[in-house]
Amino acid sequence: EEGQEKAKKAFLEEYATNYRKRALETLKEIATKSIPPEPVDTKPKKGAPIELPPAEIPKEYLILPQEGPDGELGPIDEELLSVLEGPFFDGAGIESAVLTKFAGAFAEGADPAGTIKVLDTQTGSVVGGSSFLASRLKKEQLKHVGQAVSFESNDPTPGAILCAILVNTTLGSYSVAKA
Repeated sequence: EEGQEKAKKAFLEEYATNYRKRALETLKEIATKSIPPEPVDTKPKKGAPIELPPAEIPKEYLILPQEGPDGELGPIDEELLSVLEGPFFDGAGIESAVLTKFAGAFAEGADPAGTIKVLDTQTGSVVGGSSFLASRLKKEQLKHVGQAVSFESNDPTPGAILCAILVNTTLGSYSVAKA
């Protein structure tokens, strides 16, 4: 029994390490790809605040309604709904600088440093302690498809992103490399 417990612990540690690494790569990729191509006007009219551009989060990272041939929005893909229950974030309302700063909170040596947690059950337990409400997850955790990873920041700045959840929706893929 002790050997089984050690094997389970080793599996969980390796699985969580791989998922934290891949999820962090994805978060950094989202932040990088979300920076608008247009430069920011750093010289606003006298007295006007500097306007930061909104992030342009690539659609492949969002769960959005399907677009029909006539441009009309339809339902969300049923396969995706088999993994996670909505509502889903549409990518609107985040400044690119805020998203970039959030992603930076998980870089080595960041201060304050963020925490990356891998869920190990659908009820919200995470490998390494703590928890978050995970009732929207429809897939058993620790099986790649539907795996959820939470990013939590301690940034005290008003308007900062404090938490983001990434969920592996690569259906039929049982590899962290494709998550």
